[in-house]
Amino acid sequence: MNLSSEQMERVNSFIHDEWVDESESRTESNLNELLDSVESPYEFDLMLREFNWGCGIAGIDAIIKHPKTDPATKLRAFWMAGPGYFCRYELEADIDEYELSQWHAIKFLQKYALSGLIQKSQIHFDPANDEEGYDWTMQFKTEELKLSKQGKQSFYQIPNELYQAI
Repeated sequence: MNLSSEQMERVNSFIHDEWVDESESRTESNLNELLDSVESPYEFDLMLREFNWGCGIAGIDAIIKHPKTDPATKLRAFWMAGPGYFCRYELEADIDEYELSQWHAIKFLQKYALSGLIQKSQIHFDPANDEEGYDWTMQFKTEELKLSKQGKQSFYQIPNELYQAI
């Protein structure tokens, strides 16, 4: 994935939050303007890969909804958000209140990852073995194993199709 200097400028502008303003409406306008200037789905993929997830998913939601976003990027976003974490709970009601916003973000990302599977992908992503050899699915397997050792089962089952490489 070779991006031009202009494309890298856009990626860096996104990941360094240069689109954020004190005004919420100006922030939204800046983000839309930046994303509308994107020329390649590879830009979105790199934006996602370099994104600071510690700040929540503000900005990521706009990428996920953008028509130029590749299905592999949507799938990558789902796994990068750490859905396996919620497999530690036997019941949805067991999720702590402070974790609910993350849980809702996971469900949002899952919806878009699933909807992207019917589209043709230009980018490759394997959640069990990404380009750096990382297995994003391991967290689910680890959390599920903890519950099964207690004779329990998680309420949250990640759909099988989200384990498949695109």
